[in-house]
Amino acid sequence: MMRITLKLLSVALLLSMASCDKKQTLNLDTVKAERGELSETVTATGTIESVTQVDVGTQVTGIIDKLYADYNTVVTKGQLIAEIEKTLLQSDLTSAEANVESARLTYEYNRTNYNRDTALHDKQLISDYEFQTSKKEYEVSKTAYDKAKADKVRAAKNLNYAEIYSPIDGIVISREVEVGQTVVSNMNVANLYTIADLDNMQVIGNVDEADIGKIKVGQAVVFSVDAYSDEMKATLLLPAGVTSEASIEYKDEDKLLKEAEDLDAVYVDQILPEKMKWNLKAIKTYSMLYELKILIRTVWAVFR
Repeated sequence: MMRITLKLLSVALLLSMASCDKKQTLNLDTVKAERGELSETVTATGTIESVTQVDVGTQVTGIIDKLYADYNTVVTKGQLIAEIEKTLLQSDLTSAEANVESARLTYEYNRTNYNRDTALHDKQLISDYEFQTSKKEYEVSKTAYDKAKADKVRAAKNLNYAEIYSPIDGIVISREVEVGQTVVSNMNVANLYTIADLDNMQVIGNVDEADIGKIKVGQAVVFSVDAYSDEMKATLLLPAGVTSEASIEYKDEDKLLKEAEDLDAVYVDQILPEKMKWNLKAIKTYSMLYELKILIRTVWAVFR
């Protein structure tokens, strides 16, 4: 047993000495040092909202007679989208017109009496009491006539309000009423539709307070939407002052993107330059000298 152990130790010692005789090699991968760019990014999450969104309501009380728009309907500014039943409103206008005519006749009659009594009073043919009574009736009838004309204008306006038009170009994203439903106009305007301009959208992102100081107006932004896999490029529009919200405004180019073979090329060459124009504050800071410096640096980096 002792002999076997000594033989094993001798073999291990010989192997160890043999391994020491071999030269150890160390392989290193090397690359050529090149000049590059380091970028710092700020990550935030937020929601997509339309830049312009309008609640369309009614200024008169009545029953919804007709609806010409529904969810996802594309509407244009000035397009008729709803009507309120006009019978009562038309009746109010007719009554107001009759009141105007009655007030006019009363006013003209009292004006004639006042002019006659003025002449008689100057000749001292009637008493002061009779003259003052005639003057009072004239002034009261004149005020009543003016009020009747104002009531007619209001009744005509209310009749026009029965026809509801879209105030902007956009898409109906909400409809709150049905045909036959009564809408009541009071201190709060009854809401019928919500129309949004989905061609101009913005991403409202919540930026951490530690990162908000790194964000500047006009910086390029890349964002993605959960419903779409492709990234979109836009221009940062940061409100003046210290804020924890960063606003990214972009234009929906759905039709352009569907026709594009190279999504990145379309964004960089066509869409992104247009977005940059929206940021007037950033554009005003540009100059020909600045553009020339950027061009020289770009050419030098490519051809050196």
